[in-house]
Amino acid sequence: MRRLLVFCAVGVMMFAAFAAVGLNRVASVSAAGGSGNLVLFQVQTPGGCPLGPAYTFCDQVTGTTGPAEVFFVNNTSAVTKLSVALAPVPGLMANFAPKCTTTGPCDFAITANSCTGMLAANMQCEISVASSPTVGGLRAAALTVTDAEGDTLAINIQGTGKNLAMAPPKDSCTVADNAFTYCNEPVGGASAAETFTLTTGTPETGVTISLQPVPGLSSEFGATDFTISGTICTGVLAANGSCTVDVEFTPKAAGLRSAALTATDADGDTTVIYLAGSAASGLAFEFVEPGTNPATCARANFFGFCNEPPSGSTAAAAFTLTNTSGTQVTGITIVPPVSTTQSPPPPGNFTVTSTSCTSTLAANSSCVVNVAFTPLTTGLQQGAISVTDTQGDVAAFNLAGTGDDFSMQIVAGQSPEVSVAQGGTATFMAQLNADAVFGQNGEKVTLACPINLPTFTNCSFKPCPITPTIGGNIPFSIVIVTSSSTVPAPEIQNPCNTAAANVAPGTRGPNGILRVLTNAPKRVPLFPALLAVLALASLLGFAAMPRSNARALRVHVVFAAALLSAALVSACGGSGATKFSTATPVAVTIMNVTASATDSSGNPINASRGLQITLDVIKGP
Repeated sequence: MRRLLVFCAVGVMMFAAFAAVGLNRVASVSAAGGSGNLVLFQVQTPGGCPLGPAYTFCDQVTGTTGPAEVFFVNNTSAVTKLSVALAPVPGLMANFAPKCTTTGPCDFAITANSCTGMLAANMQCEISVASSPTVGGLRAAALTVTDAEGDTLAINIQGTGKNLAMAPPKDSCTVADNAFTYCNEPVGGASAAETFTLTTGTPETGVTISLQPVPGLSSEFGATDFTISGTICTGVLAANGSCTVDVEFTPKAAGLRSAALTATDADGDTTVIYLAGSAASGLAFEFVEPGTNPATCARANFFGFCNEPPSGSTAAAAFTLTNTSGTQVTGITIVPPVSTTQSPPPPGNFTVTSTSCTSTLAANSSCVVNVAFTPLTTGLQQGAISVTDTQGDVAAFNLAGTGDDFSMQIVAGQSPEVSVAQGGTATFMAQLNADAVFGQNGEKVTLACPINLPTFTNCSFKPCPITPTIGGNIPFSIVIVTSSSTVPAPEIQNPCNTAAANVAPGTRGPNGILRVLTNAPKRVPLFPALLAVLALASLLGFAAMPRSNARALRVHVVFAAALLSAALVSACGGSGATKFSTATPVAVTIMNVTASATDSSGNPINASRGLQITLDVIKGP
């Protein structure tokens, strides 16, 4: 008899433990996979054109073809059935030739292509592309490389068809910064003149040439850092004619210098080429490969970040600073400053998240500066990271990124407050709005249930994740299911796997036992662990007592039986007076649904938006 009671007590305790585990059960959260086998390795360019959310070709006179740029594609494992295609950039269908094929008519001409068939592991192939606008205005395309294994590398490219266009020289000292780059010159020195060619499709008058600051990089501009040493562009240009402009690099200050070489005419046509050069300095940033960007947003700008919504932050990119002076330098200052030492951090489109650089840097040694794109607004944002020291050295690296945006709202005609009886379902009809850029790189949006979701409810979304319509909206629904006192909320799967957000705060159940409640729909009987512990202690005491003490034995048996009865009654729901209700509480709850942006691989890009809804639970039947 004693052994039987002990066995029962231990069994009940095990039941209580399993019940507790069930009460805290949440679904696992999975993450999307990483990048594929194809990677943008390098792009060769004569450089010299404005930046944008894509690899940007120089302006080109409509109906003509410019010089080809070479894109290198690398693969990490052997691939087969490689193919290359031109397709519209999402949201920019109007800027794509509708009948475009690889043989034309196209806004971009594939002049050479070795990315076909098979490619062994860790090899590379080349794609040569030239700008050949079919009409005037912005032209855009996605240059896409695929293989039989389903790997895809989409490189956004763009160029502008104009009546007035300027081409840079066919060579430059480097290809950094997506600008025509002069070789280093000492402060006060002068480079050899480089010749730029201006062309037109129709007769032009009032042609003028000027040097202006690059937007966002005015600190790098000086009126005499670049000098127009000669030009035959004197106001009039015949149809299909051309003229030349000679420009020298004549830096008057140390560090990176930049300018926009701009040509305009009397009709308001304009074309721009960016110029860059660096005065001799004991500090220098090492070259950064464009392949450090994820393949889905590879835009081939050597300092371009992936698109990012305002208030968000991209992953940090590492820039290596080297002391080339041959002696130790001191007083190193980084602009923008390190955000982790500022409270609050200074606002800016680019943020130094961390650095290994201290105030001194030994000769021929290096340190790392980590920079993230943190746009304050939408559109193209340009800036620079700059480092100085007390010896007068200056090192700078130009940065660029495009701010995009999305938002959520309740659809027109529906109230953001929904009333539902206990045991019913509340559905909120909403929509996701995307600007003309968000989604071009394959961004998606995942949704998370409110953290203050009422107890004994469940939450889901249809659809989730959401693939945005660029420049449009996508409808979605927020579904909240409640419980009655007799019918629990049915289990519904949240396709965004945000069950971890559904855990409610701890509360106290009957008998003073701390119980953790969740919004999971499974109803698990409440078992008061304290009664089970007391019952087990009493039974163990009974088993240990000598048989000669019959009165004490009877007391222990009665006490243990009473405790076990109370525990079992409570586990089965108890009497009407002590039953713990599983109905969703009657209340008005203001909640916030969170939408978080992810890249094409499902990785978060640290940008979220909220949508406030109100759930009014009324007493059910």
